[in-house]
Amino acid sequence: MLINGGEENIDDDEDSIQRICLESLAIVLCGKENDVTLTPVESRALASAIGRVLSSTVLNRFFTQASLESTINDATVDFRLNRAAICQSAEARLLCAMAHSPESLGVLSKIGGLEAIGLIAHEGEIKAVEAVRKACDMNPKLVVDVEAHLSIMDALIGSEDKLSLSTDTDTNLRDVVVKCLGIVTTLSVNSDTRDSILNAEQSHDCMRIASSIVSAGAELKLGTKSASEASEETTDVTATKLAEKLAKSYIDEVLQIDDLVHIDSISSKSDSTPVKSDDTDKELEGVVAYMGSVQFAPGDDWIGIRLTGTSVGNGRNDGSVKGTHYFDCGEKSGVFVKRAHVRKQESEPSNDDSVENPVIPVPPKPENHWRVLVASDGTSLEEASFLLLQSFSRSKQHRDVIMNNREFTSALAAAIRASTDMDFKLDALELLSSFTMHYCEPEEDLMKLFCDVIESQTRILQLSRDRQEQSSSKHLLGVVVLGVQNLMCYQNAGDQVKPLHAATDLFIFLSETLFSGPKSRRTAVSKTEGILFSNLTSLFVLFLGNEDTRKVLSTTRCMSSLIRFVMMTSGVETMDCHIAFSNKEGEEYWEAAHTYCLQSLMYIVNEASQKHLGTSYAAMIKQCQPSSNAFRTCLQHISDRAHGGAPVVSARQLLIKLERYLDDIYPLN
Repeated sequence: MLINGGEENIDDDEDSIQRICLESLAIVLCGKENDVTLTPVESRALASAIGRVLSSTVLNRFFTQASLESTINDATVDFRLNRAAICQSAEARLLCAMAHSPESLGVLSKIGGLEAIGLIAHEGEIKAVEAVRKACDMNPKLVVDVEAHLSIMDALIGSEDKLSLSTDTDTNLRDVVVKCLGIVTTLSVNSDTRDSILNAEQSHDCMRIASSIVSAGAELKLGTKSASEASEETTDVTATKLAEKLAKSYIDEVLQIDDLVHIDSISSKSDSTPVKSDDTDKELEGVVAYMGSVQFAPGDDWIGIRLTGTSVGNGRNDGSVKGTHYFDCGEKSGVFVKRAHVRKQESEPSNDDSVENPVIPVPPKPENHWRVLVASDGTSLEEASFLLLQSFSRSKQHRDVIMNNREFTSALAAAIRASTDMDFKLDALELLSSFTMHYCEPEEDLMKLFCDVIESQTRILQLSRDRQEQSSSKHLLGVVVLGVQNLMCYQNAGDQVKPLHAATDLFIFLSETLFSGPKSRRTAVSKTEGILFSNLTSLFVLFLGNEDTRKVLSTTRCMSSLIRFVMMTSGVETMDCHIAFSNKEGEEYWEAAHTYCLQSLMYIVNEASQKHLGTSYAAMIKQCQPSSNAFRTCLQHISDRAHGGAPVVSARQLLIKLERYLDDIYPLN
């Protein structure tokens, strides 16, 4: 009944049999209380029967609407209701419902259905976004081929505008944002679709939104004022200042390129703000040359101004900032300022004395809106945003924007210190740790943060008896220690000692806890613990060549822990301290840590370090081994391995060294 003579569009007559059948089917399959579940065969048959005509109808309606908007070309006309009507039509709802089945989605992708669904998703319709998500899981390249990824990115960017129109928590909007972030992230890590995402014009706005969500979460972790509290505080501002804000809000509606403007004199250390002229009573003036977002700072309300008249030469740039060109002007004749600091020359602030204590609603910035949404249930939002930032940070141009945003990274660091939310801490530290591979100079603040985290989490491990908390701490520590390892490559020799002390204290505690604890603890070792031990011991090996850092390892406690770890991981199953990590997930990390410990001992064991210990190696080994000759037995077992490798070579060399320093007075047994 729905197909009538091969027509490409559905009859819009409400009384037609075709329309009645279509609306009825939409109610059955897309109703809120829908209990009907189509089988894969039914889904494929339905898509084959009506998919083409549904797709064609929806596409034609969107094309007609686009043509109408381009013809009218009036910014004051709001076409959102027209587009929403298309998205809520029975045809659009049926398309989205059918796309939730892989069988029908495969059919729709060949007949224009995915293109139509992409246009619906562009308007932020959750069902269409979910359908694109399924298509992304099925075949990411297919999504990019029909440019549905651009629709998803536009929907994500558009969500910020929708959020700014309401102060209420919007669960549906939050779900749209989370799913859009997930789709963009998935496509950005896929080798076939990565370039299409990162090279898209919308990529920087998507990254900005993710950063804003993370920043909102960080503000909440710091316990800063809520958006409503901040709004209430604006009512305490003096009447004069509020009147000035009102005047500026009117200017916002009409400010355009080439407008003549005055720039308020403001004090800031940012390179993007203007310098006061010698005449402090005279404001800077110029012509608007650029409006919108910039790469050197967050926000989309930046105004680039070409200075004129006596203001020429009092700027900060030539229209370019940090290598990015925005407009043309002479040297030091260009500035960037926030919209709030600009007003048109022909307009003057209202000085109407009749306005007494007016209460003017000042729309909060997008970040404040994100705070409202994150505060309602921000875990999924924060996680999705962190994942997008991590995937985008693999691209140098995107990574540089995040890394150079010191306000953002400082807020993250402060939130990490203040928050008790382990999920947030882990996501934030993973992002910051990923940056450490790309720094080419000392990062003292970040190193201090990492050292503080190691020390605080070590205390948690020492005091906590909660297994979940212990596991989370070890996961977090593994991430941080890797970051420390990367940062220490550029630290001065003297600055390397403190982080290495923190790492050795952690290693000693972990290894001694395993060695002296019950056997059940050694049989239940995890991949997370293996990664942590591997990162700690590789840090030791990395700095064995430095005398100051080598002294940190050349202590009785540290060397005893290294010896005990070697015995636990040697593979001698008859020993009670044996750790059974073979054939387990994460085996390679335990094997790596075992090798690094052997190499550390082989390098440390010499005459100078023995004098530094204040005791002989024989006495130390005798004290730390569980039974007579245990350490020698373990080294011999390792050196006898048939497959060879670094552990075998290190064990053999260590045996030779120990025999050289041991005598009859201090025998191994």
